[in-house]
Amino acid sequence: MKKGTKTKKKSANKKYDFPITSKSNWIFAISILFSIFIFYKLFDLRINLAGDDANYIMSGYKFLKEGEYPDWHSPLNSIFLSVPIFFAGISLPWLKITSAIFLLLSFFLFFKSYNKKIDPFLLFLTIFIVGINSYIAYYSSFTFSEAFFMFFQALFIFFIFRFIGQQDNKLIQYIYLGLLSIALYMAKTVGLAGITALLLFLGLEKQWKKMLFSLSSFTAFYLLVHISKKIIWGVRNNQFSSQLESLMQKDPYKSALGNEDPAGFINRFIDNSNLYIS
Repeated sequence: MKKGTKTKKKSANKKYDFPITSKSNWIFAISILFSIFIFYKLFDLRINLAGDDANYIMSGYKFLKEGEYPDWHSPLNSIFLSVPIFFAGISLPWLKITSAIFLLLSFFLFFKSYNKKIDPFLLFLTIFIVGINSYIAYYSSFTFSEAFFMFFQALFIFFIFRFIGQQDNKLIQYIYLGLLSIALYMAKTVGLAGITALLLFLGLEKQWKKMLFSLSSFTAFYLLVHISKKIIWGVRNNQFSSQLESLMQKDPYKSALGNEDPAGFINRFIDNSNLYIS
């Protein structure tokens, strides 16, 4: 009786895996085609009125032409934008297409990270829903840092799964970890949560050596970037303090208005709550 039950369970698993996992690349390719179609239909060549779109482009231009470090929100995004600006000038189609490419690459890395690790149906359903989501597609045609950050976030997760799966990591892997961690942080300050989560995980697993080396790697690259900014560009503030200063202002685009008062912060909290919670 037990033998028959075991055989039935095994065959059920085989039947479940075959139509999904064996065709995973094709299913993913179809999902990506849907994403590309949505990106194409929602693609907007205009500069976004929010201001960030133009600021990132101009920061990249100033970094390239004037050597001015883009110490604003996502410095790495602006530094990257200087590359297509170097080759094609301020060409909006080329600059905006990079965001779509970063989103597609993030989907690919997400697929590679979780393929055969979670329920395949859940994996493809997630990729499909995210890929055709209009809120995600919105960022495919603007040079905001969201698509850029999603790529580095997916790349970080892709690397971490392999990093924590090895017993003894080589020095080059810690160098890669440091580079990815500082890149994630420079893409968005919230990216600091990436290395923080890894350190907490290693601490819970009591992998003290790996935890110490990981922290040392990130710290070394952080100091290297900070010292380079100070020596080459004369930037003394770190990324977090610069954003905090912008957050304290009444209008980050009009610094002449001064800093926000307590009543203003309360109103801002209420307005944001109505916007994001209601």
